[in-house]
Amino acid sequence: MDEIPLETWVAAVAHRLQVHWRTIDPLMLEETAHELARDPRLREMPPAEAATRWLEPIEAQPAEGGEGRAGESCVGSSAAVRAASSL
Repeated sequence: MDEIPLETWVAAVAHRLQVHWRTIDPLMLEETAHELARDPRLREMPPAEAATRWLEPIEAQPAEGGEGRAGESCVGSSAAVRAASSL
């Protein structure tokens, strides 16, 4: 598969995150997408797949917080996660 240009990949990931977090500032979601682009495993994936993979532990998080599936920590360093958790 040809590599998707970085800005296109970031925009597509940010869009997928916007579907998940409709109330989060799009600039924060774009910042998060840039963070995800630094992960070589995610960057190799198509944007929608990378965003979905990254969201898996967050979507599996119990409503009261804590840990997601298989003890994975659902707390990340991304701006979107911090913002979403403060809502």
